[in-house]
Amino acid sequence: MRIFKYIVLSLAVAAYAGMYDSQNAYQQNPPVQSPVPPQGQPMPVTQSPQQQVQRHNGFFFAAEIGARYMKVAYKEYEDYWDEKSQMWIVGDDGNSVSRRFRGYGPDLGLKIGGIISSRVALFCNLEFSALDGNFKGSRTYNGKKQSKADFDTDAIRFAFGGGALVFLNSDSMSFLNGVFVGATASITAEEAGLSSGYYNHEELEISESGLAFGLQFGKVWSISDSWNVGFAAKGSLENGIRDGSSGNASDSYAIAVDLIVLRK
Repeated sequence: MRIFKYIVLSLAVAAYAGMYDSQNAYQQNPPVQSPVPPQGQPMPVTQSPQQQVQRHNGFFFAAEIGARYMKVAYKEYEDYWDEKSQMWIVGDDGNSVSRRFRGYGPDLGLKIGGIISSRVALFCNLEFSALDGNFKGSRTYNGKKQSKADFDTDAIRFAFGGGALVFLNSDSMSFLNGVFVGATASITAEEAGLSSGYYNHEELEISESGLAFGLQFGKVWSISDSWNVGFAAKGSLENGIRDGSSGNASDSYAIAVDLIVLRK
């Protein structure tokens, strides 16, 4: 309870300091008033310091919460020498382990970075998802299925990387104002299935990491000088790399729809 009181007190002090700073900044930088021109000359157009600061804030922050769907599938081949045929057996006719998870769950995301121009932001990206779904696995030996599994389980997904957002229009009167598109590149880690305590049963578990490339688009509406709220949709290819030398393959992707709170 004492810690909770400290947190509330800290938030109150921070809020008061922010209000005081904004009031002080307004008093120190009042709107610039243009002198009255002589009769017959056009009125010069000027901008207040507040308008200029609003265009180039410098700091970028976005928090996302929503729902994610993910499919993770891996198939691994182990070639072996067949004494009877005196040749290497590869692919589906040899030894293989196949694993697949599909599920839904809550999605959390965080972006922190900076505005490098009036419409472009660069950021570091952090994502976490906890999903419930279905797991299927099988093991093949000498081209014959030796074991298979089909059960409901949970999974987690973690991603860390970077990216960029581009806002299509900064005109407050335009329909495209607040519309953005973006791209990310992340390192991901995915866990699903039963624990690794089942010795020599890789078909019961997914524990993989790799690269993911994502796209995002959405729209936000301004609620203050710096803060915006809206919706975003994003998708990514998860570890979508095929190893041609061994035939190992992955077919994994994720999509999400989020509510987004954005500061720029």
